[in-house]
Formats: sequence, C-alpha cells, structure tokens
Amino acid sequence: QKVVALGGGKGNTSAYMSPLKIFEYMSSKKAIISSDLPVLREVLNDNNAILVDPENYDEWINAIEELKNKTYRDKLGNKALKDFKKYTWKVRASELI
Repeated sequence: QKVVALGGGKGNTSAYMSPLKIFEYMSSKKAIISSDLPVLREVLNDNNAILVDPENYDEWINAIEELKNKTYRDKLGNKALKDFKKYTWKVRASELI
C-alpha cells in the first residue's frame, strides 16, 4: 500500500486525520472526488464520491472527465447529501443519549 506524506513531510498522518471537511463537502450536495484513504472510507464510498489513488494523476483526470456527465454528477451529490444526514450533530447527540 502506498503511503501519503501529509503534514509537511513529517510522516504519514492520514490514519489520524478527521474527515470533518468531508462532511462540509457532502452537505453542499456537490459531487466529490477524493483520495481513497481508509479514514475517508469510513464516510465516503463508490456511491457518494469518486475515490482515486492520491498518487495516480490519470485517475484524477478520469474522475474529472466522468463528472462532465450531469446525471452522474447529480447522483453523487444527492447521495452524498443523503449520507451526510447520518452524521449531523443532532443525530450524533441523539445516539449518545
């Protein structure tokens, strides 16, 4: 498995990062292209985002090309918003109670 160096080259921090920004993107109802990292797979999947190898430029280019299709782009955005609703503060708080 490839290691992605984050944090200014001070080691791989991807196992410890939070997908907080991903929730913001999901709530915007826009199609998402994301690096395929285990921590992001906790929230993203092939139904709500396009997940690509962070080091494979061709995959990023292909993902952008795929989003030229408005129907597909809207499908991803709608599913992302629907999935996001499982992670709202209200839902999380009610699960704790």
